[in-house]
Amino acid sequence: MLALFKKVFKDSKTGLIGYGIGLLAYSLVMAAIYPSFSKSGLNLDELLKNYPEALMKAFGVELTSKFTFTSYIGMEYLNLMWIIIVLFFIAFFAAKIIAAGVSDGTIELLLSRPISRLKIALSNIMVFVVGIIILEAATLLGFWLPGLWNNTVGVDWSAIFNTMLVLLLFSLAIFGYSFFFSSISSNRGKVVALSTISTLVFYIMNFIALYWKQIEWFKHITLFYYFRGGELSTGKPIIVTDALVFIGVFVVFTVAGLWYFQKRDVCVK
Repeated sequence: MLALFKKVFKDSKTGLIGYGIGLLAYSLVMAAIYPSFSKSGLNLDELLKNYPEALMKAFGVELTSKFTFTSYIGMEYLNLMWIIIVLFFIAFFAAKIIAAGVSDGTIELLLSRPISRLKIALSNIMVFVVGIIILEAATLLGFWLPGLWNNTVGVDWSAIFNTMLVLLLFSLAIFGYSFFFSSISSNRGKVVALSTISTLVFYIMNFIALYWKQIEWFKHITLFYYFRGGELSTGKPIIVTDALVFIGVFVVFTVAGLWYFQKRDVCVK
């Protein structure tokens, strides 16, 4: 299984490097822009209060918080943009595990060897987890480097680490249903589309529920409701039930995907 893990990781290396460099660059750009805000003299706290509360919540902004570098990168980057960027990595990676292999016939060649389907799937899942951690490390590096030469870029590392931990769990939840789509499909594009659309629908549902009181309960069935990025970026602790929801979604859909992959005839496309 270790040999298979190494092979999958090697095959995924190019994509990981590309996404890692992209996230690092985006983090550096966000850090580079921040000093212009802090020196502009604008009362950003008062400016934000003029926006609708529901809109601020949708973007993960805590209206009662002080506008700092940490809350700035939470609002401008981690609470939505980071999720969008990583969403495509998750969708394409999940699609490659089973659906792409079925469509191009490579999974039949792999299964012709004395390797169980469970080991194939678990090796890919392990590579995904390691990959997400690498992408988060690249993101954090982009926040840390500017502080070496610019003391206005001060990071509340406790808040950032809490945010990144929850983003890791959030990513696992997205991967869970993306992997399930891959296990039941034979088309890479369909898996990517289903994964992306499902995540966007969760976001839109949560956004609408924040505005429309009659369906406010709707937000409880969306993943974005349980990602309280605005609160985390102000130093508030992780809510255990939120973490459990993400873990639960990951476990349920991953187990369902593994079960279906074990029963599936991969020769039927």
